[in-house]
Amino acid sequence: MDTVALKPRIVTMGEWTAVGLALDCPNYDCQGISELWQRLNAFLGRTDAPRDRYGISIPMPGGKGIHYWTAVRLMPGDAIPAGLDSIAIPSKRYAVWHFHDDPHRLPRAMGDIFSRRLLDAGLHHDPHWVALEHYPAGFLDEQGGKLHCDLMVAIA
Repeated sequence: MDTVALKPRIVTMGEWTAVGLALDCPNYDCQGISELWQRLNAFLGRTDAPRDRYGISIPMPGGKGIHYWTAVRLMPGDAIPAGLDSIAIPSKRYAVWHFHDDPHRLPRAMGDIFSRRLLDAGLHHDPHWVALEHYPAGFLDEQGGKLHCDLMVAIA
């Protein structure tokens, strides 16, 4: 797939706190994620300057879906804004692939990472922690209609 770098880079992220909105996606039915992003973006547009955003996928109990968060990093000393929830993100090692393509192709790219690219790189995902999507400030190429983001899979 041309939209995702072939080989991942490996990074370690320390523990941090995310604040945002969450949605349960039983059986990986992720309808509603777009609306969740719209709600978070509307909230952030009212509160402060552009920040990096994160899509956070955590396995649901029994492995039958994900708990998906749209979030930003809580800065040291900041209070959790009213209307948002928080989640502690543990220190983890991640395999990171850069994605630059149409937003609708992102789920397929993530599926390709889990079904093939992790194994091709000799890696295994951490079954207790799934993935992050990291959207830096300026992540949307509005003229080209493409996203710039990093797809990060926690590795064992």
